[in-house]
Amino acid sequence: MTAVDSSRRQPESRGVLRICAATRSRPPTLELSGIGFSFGGAPVLSGVDLVVAQGERRVILGPNGAGKTTLFNVVCGDYSPKAGSIRFSGRDITDLKQHMRARIGIARTYQNSLLFDGLTVLDNIFLAIRGVRRNRFSLLRPRANDRDLAQAREIADRVRICHLLNSDVRDLSHGQRRQLELGMALAAEPKLLMLDEPAAGLSPGDRPELLRTLHELPRSLTLVVVEHDMDIALPIADIVTVMKDGAVAIERTPDKVERDPAVQAIYLGEAA
Repeated sequence: MTAVDSSRRQPESRGVLRICAATRSRPPTLELSGIGFSFGGAPVLSGVDLVVAQGERRVILGPNGAGKTTLFNVVCGDYSPKAGSIRFSGRDITDLKQHMRARIGIARTYQNSLLFDGLTVLDNIFLAIRGVRRNRFSLLRPRANDRDLAQAREIADRVRICHLLNSDVRDLSHGQRRQLELGMALAAEPKLLMLDEPAAGLSPGDRPELLRTLHELPRSLTLVVVEHDMDIALPIADIVTVMKDGAVAIERTPDKVERDPAVQAIYLGEAA
């Protein structure tokens, strides 16, 4: 487990107190109760409880095989839980179809790239915007002053790729593709954004750019990040959930997770 420069992270009290003050009267953005899931009879998730407040930055950590991505896929509707319930802003969405979860405000990225190669950066973001509109089949030949085009340019600026608007996606670096994927997820104007290992494959030079982009996301947006790399995860987190063997093992603030020998044991594969 890599040591993290604590100067790059908010003080524990600042982020947590801001969330508490802003959300006392509001239901959690995400609430999981007793989530269970299995593949072919083999349990992958067991009794997972998770409550994420509005505006919170929650990071889910754990070694490979801990169940992080499976939990992520259950929340997003890729898989249906075998047990338990999922609530989004107070609404039970346990049985809601994946496309409907996107429509009510849940957006995600994937570990593997899902971009439109052969099109420009601007085209990709524009198509992502049109994909969540009622007129989503009117994808081509926008007018120069089209409202969605203006939004696409604004999103590109937010994720620091506005200088690449006319570049073919095939010519982007891996880090630039990751920034574009984040922009396409933001195109849905979500209330909950879920990022699946956003730092995977990034070079050391690309990581500060990703961290800056994530830090600048508005607090009106709730963020859940599944990550393996603590150097990326801890600086952005308000609360860290550590998973082991398909269950929640530890839930603490970043500074306490960083110093916790039980977390180190989990990452080293020892008995915590």
